[in-house]
Amino acid sequence: MKSDRPILVLEDDPDVGNTFLAMLRRDGWNVSLAATLAEGYANLVGWDPCIVIVDLGLPDGSGMNMVRAAASRARTRVIVISGRGEEVDRVVGLEVGADDYISKPFSAREVNACVNTLHRRLGGGTHGPEAAPGGGPPAREMANSPPW
Repeated sequence: MKSDRPILVLEDDPDVGNTFLAMLRRDGWNVSLAATLAEGYANLVGWDPCIVIVDLGLPDGSGMNMVRAAASRARTRVIVISGRGEEVDRVVGLEVGADDYISKPFSAREVNACVNTLHRRLGGGTHGPEAAPGGGPPAREMANSPPW
């Protein structure tokens, strides 16, 4: 496992939730899935996740409440993934406490990059044998990158 603390995914759509489970587990993460705000709060307290991925549209309340609750915890980072992709929605999500905001539809690669970046910021180190010193991009990518 990449962390002794799990990732909590708060997503009410079973297909999307199972996609997150498969994608994150394939990348070596311990993942807990919640479909309602109530389940999410219980998992936030019981599991002490390092990262919480939150969908905003939940059947029993606004995901923004979970963003606030999770962001108030010093050792927890928050990613919002939502179909609400307007600038105002993204800005509000970030101002409420999200560390990142990804609009649906999302790519697995983008989500994994966000998760790995936030984990590094929590002191979790880098992942994979090709990681550059200091937690930057893989060395082969740096060699081919423009200087800006």
